[in-house]
Amino acid sequence: MNHADHVQLIEAGIERNSGGVWADFGAGSGAFTLAIRDIVGPDAAIIAIDRDGTSLETLRATMERRFPDTRLRVIQADIAGRLALPPLDGIIAANAIHYIPERNHVALL
Repeated sequence: MNHADHVQLIEAGIERNSGGVWADFGAGSGAFTLAIRDIVGPDAAIIAIDRDGTSLETLRATMERRFPDTRLRVIQADIAGRLALPPLDGIIAANAIHYIPERNHVALL
């Protein structure tokens, strides 16, 4: 899959150039974080959360290269734990929720 594929997978559920505050749970190296940014535009703030600090650093470098004007905050944490997040306009968890036991999905969200 490439960037265009990631954008296509999620763009129907996100208003283009809507800005706002978005979170990517289980962001990894940022395939869907970059797709969110492409869709919501430069006025958005994006929070990328993942347990893997190396992947988050890769994401930060890629975001700076592709979308240097992005307000990106990376948090190295387990999404199953308590997170201090601002009110969000949207969440993507394309590669994460399946790692959380189903009985905990509602509590997580």
